[in-house]
Amino acid sequence: YSGPLIAQELKQGRCHVEHPMPIMYVEVDGTGVPMVPQELVGRKGKQPDGSAKTREVKLGCVFTQTATDEEGNPLRDPGSTTYVGSFESSDSFGLKVREEARRRGIGKAAGIVFLGDGAAWVWEVARLNFPTALCILDFYHALEHLFELCRSLYADEKWIVRIQEQWIERMEEDGIEEVIASARQRLQDLPPELRNSVEKQIGYFETNKDRMLYKTYRSKGYFYGSGVVEAGCRTVVGQRLKQSGMLWSRPGAENVLELRCALLGNRWDECWDRLHHSDYLNIRPVAC
Repeated sequence: YSGPLIAQELKQGRCHVEHPMPIMYVEVDGTGVPMVPQELVGRKGKQPDGSAKTREVKLGCVFTQTATDEEGNPLRDPGSTTYVGSFESSDSFGLKVREEARRRGIGKAAGIVFLGDGAAWVWEVARLNFPTALCILDFYHALEHLFELCRSLYADEKWIVRIQEQWIERMEEDGIEEVIASARQRLQDLPPELRNSVEKQIGYFETNKDRMLYKTYRSKGYFYGSGVVEAGCRTVVGQRLKQSGMLWSRPGAENVLELRCALLGNRWDECWDRLHHSDYLNIRPVAC
């Protein structure tokens, strides 16, 4: 009963931004939540028989940055992170994230950065709801795909390590085009039966190359890792909804998710006060 009430309160409360904020960040990600069998009927999943044990909950976070440290590394503003979560489609979820960013004062942000892991729905959320944002592919997801690509292109372990090091160095220097060209050159040496799968791996980098200018992001003092929302998936979602033996109905999981977003997004007291009219004891000036 309290979950829906908190959900309504989370939509309220505009942030009063008096001065333009340098950068607002938006990050989104998804994680599976174990569900009761009736919530999984007809859903495809990763089980050997093609069935599912979980349903994806999408989590978004909004935070700001106004400074860097002495070495130019970005510093997240303390207490600035808020969350929204949903089992809804990416279209509906994107609207929730956009509304949260609007509530936070995105209109006064000098810059907007959208960080994601490369999933197609992530960039669609950015395209539809944050068209002016600078989109950045999470650096560590890029590394995972790079390691996979190297192992697909080379068999000798020493060569794999050597090529990884070279390509990481190029990628860190805005040289992703060179990495793609080198991978395509090596692709021609592979047997025809292996080329299709490797072609798809190279395609990942071609699709995201404009979001992989990490030297540029570093020089501007931007975050280029989506660790904030990934940590949110563990703390907001995982620590409460993914414990051993848990199985959730969608309404039950949604209620708890709203409570967690309020609690870990520094908004619990604000929502509680509005729900319980806690300001009724505040002394008000007598009207003249």
